[in-house]
Amino acid sequence: MITTNKTIEKLFGDNPFFISYFKKDRTIREMKKAYLDLTGRKSKNPNIGKTQIIVFDKDEDGYRTVNIDDIIEMENEDKDVYLADSKHKELLDEDKAHLRNEAA
Repeated sequence: MITTNKTIEKLFGDNPFFISYFKKDRTIREMKKAYLDLTGRKSKNPNIGKTQIIVFDKDEDGYRTVNIDDIIEMENEDKDVYLADSKHKELLDEDKAHLRNEAA
């Protein structure tokens, strides 16, 4: 995904959003109700604010560090702000369609 932490902050601010991304082990994590950590929590990780963001997962009640390049999609609750990595999104859509066909 070609974006920066500043772009993400401008688009989503302190509003809830959906995010899916590849975790370090390359599995996919989805957060249905996430918030950017804009509180200025101190992190010793020098990549925070550069190539990574901190996100609070409301459903799991915990913070996650997300590599910006591993974000698949982000969407605000009103679905009018949307970011997606087209390559990964296309593969996910194909996979979801396949799963729906299997279930039918």
